[in-house]
Amino acid sequence: MNITIDARECGAGKTHGPKGTLARITNIRMVDEKVIISLPSIDLAKDYQKQFPEARVINSSEITGKVVESVINSMILGVEVIIITHQALLMAEIPTALKMEYNLVIDEAFDPWKCVEINREDTDNLIQWDKFIDIIEMTDGSYMKVRLGNLSTNEIYASHHKIRSLQSSNYDTYIHVDFVEVDSHNNLKLNQKALDTVKMAFFQELRHDFFSGFQSLHVAAAYFTDTLLSHWMNYAKMKFNVVEKPEKHDKSVVFHIPDYEQIHKYHTRSDGKTPKFEWSKNKRTGSMKFFLDQYHEYLFQQVGTDYLFLRNLDCDESLGLDEYRLKHNSAGSNDYAHMRNVSLESTLNPSKWFYSFLNTRCSNSDDVLLAGHSVYVAITGYTYYQSLMRSYLRVDDWDSNDRVNIFLIDERAWLYLSGLFSNFEVVEYSITYPDTWGKKKKTALTGPQRRQATYLRKKYPEDKELDARAILIKYKKM
Repeated sequence: MNITIDARECGAGKTHGPKGTLARITNIRMVDEKVIISLPSIDLAKDYQKQFPEARVINSSEITGKVVESVINSMILGVEVIIITHQALLMAEIPTALKMEYNLVIDEAFDPWKCVEINREDTDNLIQWDKFIDIIEMTDGSYMKVRLGNLSTNEIYASHHKIRSLQSSNYDTYIHVDFVEVDSHNNLKLNQKALDTVKMAFFQELRHDFFSGFQSLHVAAAYFTDTLLSHWMNYAKMKFNVVEKPEKHDKSVVFHIPDYEQIHKYHTRSDGKTPKFEWSKNKRTGSMKFFLDQYHEYLFQQVGTDYLFLRNLDCDESLGLDEYRLKHNSAGSNDYAHMRNVSLESTLNPSKWFYSFLNTRCSNSDDVLLAGHSVYVAITGYTYYQSLMRSYLRVDDWDSNDRVNIFLIDERAWLYLSGLFSNFEVVEYSITYPDTWGKKKKTALTGPQRRQATYLRKKYPEDKELDARAILIKYKKM
């Protein structure tokens, strides 16, 4: 199968240009071949419907058995142009014989890996993990490949969208080795920790033969090599040809970033090394909420409420006009092309175990830092880029005095995004750390420690003026 990639930057004509997907599909149709077009959202189908009025659009806000059945039936009937979402494509278990009749065109990259967490309480505590999970093999030192029992016959399970996702034969499924043990017969089985847990995390990987059978595959995704789909193809040893490469954007932007040199002074590790400043949910909601407050204060001083923003759903919507709030899957949208200020502040870091799982797949080397950077870029950096490109940067009629302001917190985001632009300025803003930052609170002395301090004062009367903690430290009792 011939796999081609159009990796040109956003706004370079990957859809409408002479080398775009519409032109490619026209060429496919001219030789009377069939095509499936897969989009991130069915809202983007109108451009394709206008060009190909014979297309059948399979539309649903939720991927159900009926949607998947409609995809398969349309292929059986020989519908020549089928438009579906990425979700429908990933859930439809298409036989190879049907794939062989179609070319596949994918507009924007989708994620081939996902973490599915099932909470037993969501299913009335009916799930018994040992009855549901059958361990197949250990794939490496940290993850076990598993087979999942068929729960679709149970009405409660069948209506649970996460259960349906886990049942798809398009994915291989894994759990962490912490939930597994070897029994007396040298067989792998779930341990007591797994049996007792309320929430189980499953890591799913799109099967490496998912695209096998299609006549051809074409993917149009800006900076494709930065995406998880690209890493998956490399991990699966799939050969693809990047026929159109991206170029740096030459439009003027201003990056508003924290004074990282100042910030590093507060985040030096015990080994003396200073890591890149990373923004996270724990910092956002807990230990560094003061940082976020000062960031928003600076943002308001610069642009008021006239900005487009990418923010976690659990953040206060009153911080900005909600109609300017971007979705995290906004690729392809042109609704905000008038906005000249963009705040990128979401924390999209995966869970510890999912991050580790992705690290094993997103680098061809044993360099953990390199793999970790690839994961960050593919999940957060790339989402930031797609969000940023919904703004005025999409406008073709660009005046020499025009510019877009980009407000950032995470240092990794700044390093990634600045590499995609050739014409940018940098404005640093300062963050004032509280006086108590980094100072550990003293834990209260225990009863035995206080009694021992009293004993030491009597034994060493010359030190009776020392407080309890000081005398314990002096005589190495704590």
